[in-house]
Amino acid sequence: VEVSGAFVSAAGFAVRFSPQQQSMIEATKQQLREAGTAAVPRVSDLPIEPSVLHAAVRSQELIQISSDFVYLPEQIDELLSVIEGFDEPFGVSEFKDAAGVSRKYAVPFLEWTDHTGRTVRTGDTRRKR
Repeated sequence: VEVSGAFVSAAGFAVRFSPQQQSMIEATKQQLREAGTAAVPRVSDLPIEPSVLHAAVRSQELIQISSDFVYLPEQIDELLSVIEGFDEPFGVSEFKDAAGVSRKYAVPFLEWTDHTGRTVRTGDTRRKR
């Protein structure tokens, strides 16, 4: 038995997608690549079924930052590198301007960084952890 966070699986277990499921994942990845970090589509607008999305997130092919948004791992890395470039503290405005995203994307992303321990929020500002 292997334990990874909240997930328990048989030792050596790996998620395997059917060709149809893999096609959904690839179409979703392509749509995210084309959108870039500045305008990722809402989950409801992606060509993927909820169960397949859940499995793709569990296998870390996609990263879900909120109920509305998922990103590619490389998009997450790109946005995290923006945070790394800041002197501390920084606010939502500084992040959205530096990352080239609107508040619609900046706030959920920064809340995710707080939740995952990458940043610490104090009032209206954040510090890197």
